[in-house]
Amino acid sequence: MKKVLKLAVIGVLLAETAGAAVDCNQSEWSLVTDRYVCLSSELKKMNNEVRQAEEKLSFRIREATQNLKALQEKSDGGENDAAVKAERNKRVAERLKTEADFLEQVRERLRSKQQQIAKCRDQKCLNEGYGALKDILQSSRSVKECGRLEIPQECEIYLFSEKDTGTRSRSESISDNYYTFESRVKVNRPGKCVYLFLSSQYARVWNLLATKDTDLRQVFVGADDYQTVRGYPEKTAVKIGLKSDLAKNAEMCFNRYMTAEEAKEFLARHQIEAGRINVVYDGKIGDNAPLDQYAVSDRAVGVRQAQGLRPREEGWQQLIEARKARKLSAADIERMKNDGVVNLDNENFYLKFSDYKFLWQYAGQGLDGYVITENIDRMPTGAEHENVFLAPGVIPPSDLKLEQTFKDMARKPDMFSRAYMMLPLKKAPQFADCNFPANMAEKVICADDELRQRNQDLKKAVAEVKEKDEQRAADAYIAYAAYRLQGCTNRCCLLDVYDKAVQWFDKKQYSEKFKEKEPVRCQLKNIDDDCEVYAYSSYNGSKKEKDLFISDQSLTYSTDVKINRPGKCVVLLLSSSYPMIWNIYTTPQTDLRAVLAGGHYEQMIRGMKAGVQTKNRHGNRMNDSNDRCLNYYYGSDEIVAAVEELNIGLKNVQVLSQPTVGEEVELSAYEYSPQIVDGEFLSLGIQPEEAGLEQLIEEGKIRKVGKEDIAAIKAAGYSFIDGVSPQEYRDPFRYGGMRVYLMLRQFVKMPAGLAGADRVILMIPEDLKMPDNNGGHSDYYNVSGTADQWQAQEIGGQK
Repeated sequence: MKKVLKLAVIGVLLAETAGAAVDCNQSEWSLVTDRYVCLSSELKKMNNEVRQAEEKLSFRIREATQNLKALQEKSDGGENDAAVKAERNKRVAERLKTEADFLEQVRERLRSKQQQIAKCRDQKCLNEGYGALKDILQSSRSVKECGRLEIPQECEIYLFSEKDTGTRSRSESISDNYYTFESRVKVNRPGKCVYLFLSSQYARVWNLLATKDTDLRQVFVGADDYQTVRGYPEKTAVKIGLKSDLAKNAEMCFNRYMTAEEAKEFLARHQIEAGRINVVYDGKIGDNAPLDQYAVSDRAVGVRQAQGLRPREEGWQQLIEARKARKLSAADIERMKNDGVVNLDNENFYLKFSDYKFLWQYAGQGLDGYVITENIDRMPTGAEHENVFLAPGVIPPSDLKLEQTFKDMARKPDMFSRAYMMLPLKKAPQFADCNFPANMAEKVICADDELRQRNQDLKKAVAEVKEKDEQRAADAYIAYAAYRLQGCTNRCCLLDVYDKAVQWFDKKQYSEKFKEKEPVRCQLKNIDDDCEVYAYSSYNGSKKEKDLFISDQSLTYSTDVKINRPGKCVVLLLSSSYPMIWNIYTTPQTDLRAVLAGGHYEQMIRGMKAGVQTKNRHGNRMNDSNDRCLNYYYGSDEIVAAVEELNIGLKNVQVLSQPTVGEEVELSAYEYSPQIVDGEFLSLGIQPEEAGLEQLIEEGKIRKVGKEDIAAIKAAGYSFIDGVSPQEYRDPFRYGGMRVYLMLRQFVKMPAGLAGADRVILMIPEDLKMPDNNGGHSDYYNVSGTADQWQAQEIGGQK
């Protein structure tokens, strides 16, 4: 009972953090939109109306908090009949929890709308945004309680929580957030009354087939995205509840995605015994019946078609049909190689061949993407790893999520597109003219003394750039700065852009980047024309090293390279996508002249004879020497072209499928000198990836959660505090706790390399501090109880 009350209090306290309106009484505003709102009498009036409505909402939240606290105190005593007291408190707690959940949804809608308002760049957008805020707050004035769901005892109850994403619909698109999926549900229970509960996390079309003698009384759908139900019998009632619909379907509150276990708990709150609930996993209820026994109808309820831009390639196709985008072509690539392109993710200006050659190294394998040809409000959602090119003059869409800081770039939730601005521009962007400010951002700049002065400084610096041979680079930097300014949402961002841009033009930092330099050569000595050249590329290592490390970012691998070419001059080229120790074994009569190694991470060349030339470089260290040689990971089909670009006279490169040159002989016939090394072994405080996790476990700082831990954590209560997961995925046990760890002692930094599929979840007791994510994607959760209690597992009634 205390747990229920505690969770309810937490939910209400979270809701109290809502604050969509601006406080115009403060002396400084961080957001551009906040400043503009408070400078506009019309918007300031609307803002104050929203603030008043928020204050009323806050009063309700405080009142609910006080009621919960009072109920919590009463639950500790005062009545002789414990059963009566418990039942009464349970009903009241459920009612208060319902209101807390409702207010939490209001808070989320307010926060989401406020994020949209922050992107506004004109008064029309702000007017619509504040109108929407008022509508949301208006809807919070009344909340329906979850009424008791009455299901006759003679009726059967079936629950199908569908997680399958392999059934993507090719004909339906009912969501603008993600793909639409389809599921078939066949119901064959002749003479039986059936209640069906369906739940989905994604947009889904449910195709129902019920036999003619089945009394499919009612279908309830709870989901996080739009749903459609088709084919149900005429007498069947269908109710669809969505997470975003607030009080819609509140008579039974089945209005979100629930796992099978969560749905069972929901039904239990409606006094439905567990024995009545049948969980379905394959969409089949009852035995299969001949198709002619199923009733067929064209009835459909729910969303018929996505109203806006569809997700992924469907949305790109819409933009192409509207002539606002097109597929990247070979002609585009050649044009960019000539005219230049700016990488909006990392501020690299590709204005000459030596700048962009690595950008196009995969072009021969089909570099693709989309070119946005006209300004658009947003891009299709879910466009993972897509190359997005802005045609000259096109402004980045708002959801390109440019961070506008010049030092930390490309935070793009829900998508991982790579963004580029094509050159040359059709028309150079202009900086703010404070005599005639053209838009909201310019009005804000011109109303701020410091920003107005920075704007003038930048215009002056740009005007002084007159050298013809620098004009092309200057135009690119001008465009980049102007686009950054248009995308800024706060004052700090504007100042950062002005500071960096003035440095470019005052100090002419762009000049050195733009000037062509002499080609960088790989410097090898005494390489005869008849030397045999061999290349071997490894996507990963043949052996994972347990105790040796040459990189602090990834585990280290090793590969044995055996060379047996008596009397021959040999040059060896090696490339790896992982940190690699290349163990070089040569027969005594082999004349190994040089070994070149390169990759994404640190490399090591080890064991060669004294006097063998070595060139060891990797992508993170490519600029530390003019003697570059191989700097990146090149696949087997790329390494020959990479060698040709070095222009050092190495010809007839033979690509090896195995790291063996010549006939392989017994290992004792090769020479290996482990003391001769080109590279560096590292002594790491915290090892990377899985090795680091094992190290922390051995040191008693974390442990892998087990079934008892999971039960205890759920009983104690937990909350998300930081990480990369969007809100709808913040469930540490959604995959059964496979990569969940419990922190037991304080440490400073997580192991490096815990990104993507290797990320973990760390549960942090209330007396420990969150460690640095160390460039990873791990999620952090607070969990009630101290580290000592969790060490002894004296939490949640478990010891």
